[in-house]
Amino acid sequence: MITLAELHVYPVKSCRGLAPESARLTAAGLEHDREWMIVTPGGRFVTQREEPRLALVEVQLDGGALRLAAAGSGSVSVPLDLAAAPRSRSRCGATAAGARPGRRRGRVARRAARPPLRLVRFDPAHRRRATPPGPALEALTRFSDGFAVLALSRASLADLNGRLAKPLPMDRFRPNLVLDGLPPYGEDACTTSWPAPCGCGA
Repeated sequence: MITLAELHVYPVKSCRGLAPESARLTAAGLEHDREWMIVTPGGRFVTQREEPRLALVEVQLDGGALRLAAAGSGSVSVPLDLAAAPRSRSRCGATAAGARPGRRRGRVARRAARPPLRLVRFDPAHRRRATPPGPALEALTRFSDGFAVLALSRASLADLNGRLAKPLPMDRFRPNLVLDGLPPYGEDACTTSWPAPCGCGA
């Protein structure tokens, strides 16, 4: 029997994620998943591959607000209903749109990483299309690497770790769905026709 062992939502790309008991599924993935992103003042996105300390930024969704906190940097909150003028963003060759909450909102991110950084939010009016899983389907996503929902099985990670000198934790791959009851790489059975993610960052 295939079961859902873990559920993860990553509101801010490359920052820490959440493990809710349940999550609302939208046309573009789990609600609030990768809805925000850290960018440079010029609009270039930044991930843990460039700034590993973003992994230290804790994220909470509480009381109608997104809250960011980092050790020694305090915390800031961004209202979920905050409205701002959209700004164009280029992401893996696709143009997305972000709403910039303002300089003060990026304070925690700036202190967690070396260069000055800002927080942007995906514009819900923008439709970023991913390659669909079938000819009659339209797949949408936000700031994720190509697809709305990312899945990984425990068996796949166990198989990989069995061939590594130092085992990797599940959160290194930042899946939304962690599946149990599958053989190694069994989660690939329904995605063999999909292209690989673009590799722009977690």
